[in-house]
Amino acid sequence: MKNIYGAVIIVAFSICLIQLGGCGGDPEPDQCLNKEVIGGSFSIGESISNYGGVDTLLLSDTVITDNFAVFRADSNYASYNWKIGDDPRTFTTKAVSLFFRYPVSSLPIRLIATWIPDKKCFPEDDGIDTVYRYLTVIDKELNPIFGSYEGALSSNPTDIYTVEITPDYYSSRFYLTNINKGCEASNVNVFMRFGYKAVSLSQSEGDQFYAGSCKSPKGWIFLDKSGTEITATYTVGNGSEFQSETIRSKEKFIGKKQL
Repeated sequence: MKNIYGAVIIVAFSICLIQLGGCGGDPEPDQCLNKEVIGGSFSIGESISNYGGVDTLLLSDTVITDNFAVFRADSNYASYNWKIGDDPRTFTTKAVSLFFRYPVSSLPIRLIATWIPDKKCFPEDDGIDTVYRYLTVIDKELNPIFGSYEGALSSNPTDIYTVEITPDYYSSRFYLTNINKGCEASNVNVFMRFGYKAVSLSQSEGDQFYAGSCKSPKGWIFLDKSGTEITATYTVGNGSEFQSETIRSKEKFIGKKQL
């Protein structure tokens, strides 16, 4: 009988060792838990150069002419192989930036990405993926952000007025009327850079454009996905000379497009 009990204890202890790595101990952590198989992916955006050489990437599959489109892999891969439309070149860097002067519709962008696969967790991972996305380039004169917008500042919501964003291609100027009520700014006296459904406003050091209500606006204007509402978030100066951001006032204008 003692031998039977002894055998039972040995078997139970062996099972405990197998299942738990030792009775009373913690199980070995699963090294594959929460891991995800690597896959190829990339983003498309539009590079906007603000005053002072600060570049901002606006993520969008649509850009306007005379801007740089940027194609950037979403991960650090072992290798990159890009083909952009019918461009005969092959690009092998993580990001590619190309200037588009003319409109184009549904331009295919292909990335072949490779990486070192984790065979322990993902034995079927072959370490390579081919992904496609498509770019549309529209004429900058057809930028949907152009138009008139009726709205108000969040600081004074009952004072309704109209902000206008208009191009004048004969003089190569863009006009921004009433960004502050009574202000008529152009890209000559306020540094404006346009993207698809977006405008960047920058002041230049030494800027004296404080006449009327303009106060040298600096910030961004975005048109929403529906193409019906803009949100302008910006700062303005309070004096007659260039001022740092620490002493500028914040403003926010929201307006509905007038058809």
